[in-house]
Amino acid sequence: VPFVDIGAENLVASVSVSEPVTYNAGGSRRVLAIDCGIKANIIRELVKRDCEVHLVPWDYDLSTTEYAYDGIFLSNGPGDPATVQATVDAIGALISGRTPKPIFGICMGNQLLGRAAG
Repeated sequence: VPFVDIGAENLVASVSVSEPVTYNAGGSRRVLAIDCGIKANIIRELVKRDCEVHLVPWDYDLSTTEYAYDGIFLSNGPGDPATVQATVDAIGALISGRTPKPIFGICMGNQLLGRAAG
């Protein structure tokens, strides 16, 4: 059996949503959640706190999003953060933008934020 290095594969692409999904439309706070393998309970907890959650794929073009949002959530996920450079680049552009929004991450999301910040 040949050895397969799953650390070199982009596992996030296999667990992320393929199309944007909105939860709790009309909530009092709007969160743009980048799905790197988000757990359903995270979405439930944000909705329970009256957040409108726009869940987008890991490689979503954030520079052209039509969603209005108050903050960005970077989810947890499997694998090596180095394999999701598109997300790191998008976060880096947001950090250095003219009107930055609050960004928070958990697990891999925090690692992606760190990579984007340098």
